[in-house]
Amino acid sequence: MKTNGILLFLLCLLTGCAQPAPHSRPAALDSVMAQFKADAGTNRIAIACKIASLMPVAPTFYANGWLEHEIGFGEDESTDLDHPSYRLAEAELIARLGMPDCRHTVETAGQFDYLFWRAGRDRQHDECGLYIQCYNKFVVGAYVAKTNTVQSIVTHTTLTNSIVVKTNYIQ
Repeated sequence: MKTNGILLFLLCLLTGCAQPAPHSRPAALDSVMAQFKADAGTNRIAIACKIASLMPVAPTFYANGWLEHEIGFGEDESTDLDHPSYRLAEAELIARLGMPDCRHTVETAGQFDYLFWRAGRDRQHDECGLYIQCYNKFVVGAYVAKTNTVQSIVTHTTLTNSIVVKTNYIQ
C-alpha cells in the first residue's frame, strides 16, 4: 500500500501536477512577469498561474511529523516565513508586475503585505486574480483564486432566535 502512494507521488511529479517550489530564481520568471505586465487589461489567468508556480514559497514544518499532523488537530504546523525557497524582494516584484490593484498591510511581529492583481475571467465568467503574500518585504507565497471566493462565513443565533450570517470575501 505504501509503495502505491510513493509511485503515485512520483507519477504526479513527472506529469507536472505536483511541482515543488523552485529553490533558486527561475530563469523564465522575468519574461513571464514582463508578459503579465504588458498584457494588462486582457485575460491573463494562464500567465498568472505560471507566475504563482514560479514564486518563492515559505516552507511548512510539522513538529510531530506529517502523519500525526493529518490525524491530529493541526496545532503542530508552523511556517518558516524568514526562509522562503529563494529571496525575491517585494519592490522588485512590483517593479516587474506593475502596481497591484489592491494592497493590504498587516503589522504584527513582522510586516505582512497582501498584493492583488486582476488576471481576468474564467470560463464561468468569474473574475480571478493573482494574490502574492510578502513578509518583511520579501515574497513568501502566491496563488491564483476567484476574487468572489468566500473566505469565511460566520453564522450565529441572536437572543431573539434570528440567524445572522456574515460573509467575508477574499476581496
